[in-house]
Amino acid sequence: MSLLGYTINCLHQAAPTIVKGQITVPGAQTSFPINGTIQPSSPAQLSTLSETRRLRGGIYTVFTFDTLLTIDDNVNSDIVIYNSLNYEVVSKVKWSNNLINHNVYLIQEIRSR
Repeated sequence: MSLLGYTINCLHQAAPTIVKGQITVPGAQTSFPINGTIQPSSPAQLSTLSETRRLRGGIYTVFTFDTLLTIDDNVNSDIVIYNSLNYEVVSKVKWSNNLINHNVYLIQEIRSR
């Protein structure tokens, strides 16, 4: 299986307009495709996350050549749609080994609170 095995649908939420501390216009949401694969996360990958995130569960790994925004980018993270559920991108590791350079993302299911 290659890194370009599947088309994965994603969403990006633009920043809202804020006036005097109040959101006056929510950010537009756009859909975009990436190519890659989604796999179960390994224990080593999970150990890179906080204990709070690990305990919430619902974590998968995305392998892709494309770039996604994470919660660490100080913007709204991109959303990956997998099995009709929404997952936020919580971390990124760039694999630059000059053999097959690609990005590895951990995604976590967004659950209602």
